[in-house]
Amino acid sequence: MNLNPTSSPTTGISTISTLPDEILQLIVDDLDNLSTCQLSITCRRLHFFALQIFFERNGLGSLGEGVFSCSNPPREAIQAARVALFVQNLFVIDFCFSEDLSRLFSDSISLRRLISRVSPTKRVTLRFKDTFTQGNIDVHGWEKEFTSLLDTIMEQPCEALEVMGGNSLPGFYAPTNNARMLTPYRPPANVDNTHKISFHSAILFTSPFVFWTTATLQARSNSITTLSLVFAGISWHIWCGIVALKFDNLQTLQLRFTDNPGERSYSANLLKFLSRHPTITCLTLSRDFVPPPPPLNATILPLLSKLTAHATCVVWLMSGPKNSYPQLKSVEVTSEQLHRGYYVPYTAFQVDGALKSLASDPHDRTIILSFFSREGLKVWFQKHIDRGDASLLASLHNLKRLGLKFNPCDIFKENPTDIFPRWLALFPGLEQVVFQDDLQALSEVPKMEEFVTSVIRGSPALKSVALGTSVAALRGDDDVIHISRSHNDVQIAWRGF
Repeated sequence: MNLNPTSSPTTGISTISTLPDEILQLIVDDLDNLSTCQLSITCRRLHFFALQIFFERNGLGSLGEGVFSCSNPPREAIQAARVALFVQNLFVIDFCFSEDLSRLFSDSISLRRLISRVSPTKRVTLRFKDTFTQGNIDVHGWEKEFTSLLDTIMEQPCEALEVMGGNSLPGFYAPTNNARMLTPYRPPANVDNTHKISFHSAILFTSPFVFWTTATLQARSNSITTLSLVFAGISWHIWCGIVALKFDNLQTLQLRFTDNPGERSYSANLLKFLSRHPTITCLTLSRDFVPPPPPLNATILPLLSKLTAHATCVVWLMSGPKNSYPQLKSVEVTSEQLHRGYYVPYTAFQVDGALKSLASDPHDRTIILSFFSREGLKVWFQKHIDRGDASLLASLHNLKRLGLKFNPCDIFKENPTDIFPRWLALFPGLEQVVFQDDLQALSEVPKMEEFVTSVIRGSPALKSVALGTSVAALRGDDDVIHISRSHNDVQIAWRGF
């Protein structure tokens, strides 16, 4: 080694930073995540090289293009994104917290610092696991750090915020009646440009975060156009507080329940909320009405164009004055609550009530039937087949487009060719049918083709049938049936849905 500072630099000596990319790749591939991140801070070339490999190895999205997405992030993920020189802006963040309770605090702090550095962030999704490692959480520390993270997000020009999962997390910290926690929350000043809010987590509807939730919704009530809320174990007074809010420009509303708020006046509170929001065009309601509420005596949603609701909700909404929904183009009837993972008694026969309420509708609308359980499914279809022309399906003269969903798609295990051609033939004016999932019994293409052919031959008015994204049958001139596996032809069959 030459120690003379005045001499010329020694040449011909290779360092790790001067190695070819192929050799560097072999070295970095053998390093763990921590070592890879440490290597990235040694020099500029290794910084770019090592971090690119780190992000690709852990599936952390396209950070160079402004997308940070991770479903199972290592401990080093957020810090690596913070120090990456090639990450200047993150427009989309989709982060899933670890099931390790010890990481909740550190990840919340690191994520807050990351968002502060890479603003503006347009869309943020925070996900929590369904199960967590055993332990306890300091509720005051958790409240401080997670609220700070949420505030930092909302202080950005954030257009959409989603918080999902973690319904078991509140069980790890016991909400108290501490006076500090009951102090009304005041959100920080911000640019009011949040258009979409999706809160699908019990965390935000229990103490201490429910104060942040209600205050934030109220503060952004003028800008929110899409609101999606999933309630799990929500108390009655919190539910009443939420539906007491008013959103001046609300267009899309989704309200889903995994259980009953516990009060029979649920429908009355819901009616008041809907009546305050005549701007709604798309509505999703998941829970059933027991006992049935009284019929509507006035039009409440004159601009409604798309409805997805439990069968009993459809009956209720259609009980108002005639022509209450002149803009309504699509009605999706669900046989039970929409939120998966929670047992709900099967109520397929309630679909009959919804179809009956739509039978006298003079408008041309698409109807989609969604089923979430196998129990009683075949019996329901067979009942209508046995009744023939006496079935209420024969009275749906204005129905031209029908969709069928099975969630999951394998719940229908019978031979579809034995049931659906005869069942669909009961609809007198049906022109388009879409099975929105590939049926398990029709896994082979020849069986698919045989099925769609038998369906279209059994219904004289039927013009097209689509099975998932696999096969479509189109009726051509002189009743010639064209079978296609082309996605273009499938899309033709899907037209109107």
